Amino acid sequence: MDRRQAAEIFGNMTYYRGNEHFAEPITLIECNYTSSFLNVFYENEFVYGDFNHDGIKDAAVITNENSGGSGDWYMLNFLINDGKTFVHRSSHKLDEAVQINRMWQKKGKVFIDMYIHQQGDCAEYPSRRVKNVYEYTGPDKFGLEKNLWKAAPGYYKPQQGFVPDEATAIKIGEAVLTAIYGQEQVNHEKPLEAHLSMDIWTVLGKADCPSDRQPCEQLSIGIRQDNGEIVSVSRGK
Repeated sequence: MDRRQAAEIFGNMTYYRGNEHFAEPITLIECNYTSSFLNVFYENEFVYGDFNHDGIKDAAVITNENSGGSGDWYMLNFLINDGKTFVHRSSHKLDEAVQINRMWQKKGKVFIDMYIHQQGDCAEYPSRRVKNVYEYTGPDKFGLEKNLWKAAPGYYKPQQGFVPDEATAIKIGEAVLTAIYGQEQVNHEKPLEAHLSMDIWTVLGKADCPSDRQPCEQLSIGIRQDNGEIVSVSRGK
């Protein structure tokens, strides 16, 4: 698989950010995700390998996260192949504004030759060269497994979830976005569209571009397929 094909897969999938208390799904579209408080980019750096040792090739990819200010944190993400698709299972924080020389895998481990920061370095110019080794040891503790929400005994749960299709996702998304941003703004960005990735429907409005000198903005809402939970709402650039 070449870099273009990899970007189509890894640049348009759902990653998770969080801790043991809360996990937030972030769905990239054309290699990036942008909201009011977070920017995430796929860096087009990846390797394939059998990282969970089940005989199927997985992937390890690097993303860049910025939650405000000048700090860009680089993350190594293990995407485990379940036989049908890649699923984000765990991450390792590399460093701020790293410079990667080379990335490869051997015997199910990821090796990265890179420059990281040491005392006295400017933010954009790390000077300490390291060759680090990373290993997949199982899912992170903050909810990367599917179907975290469990129905009570006897409670009806449709096989395809409570948001089974695009039309239902758009109706829910339109109702919530209207309550937050108003009917006029929602009408301005119609028609809404919805895309399903990793059990999350992402409902998007039409990009609103006031003028050539002002950045475009776009309504966005994430809806969990199985139970209709709203997981993100934004009107990002």
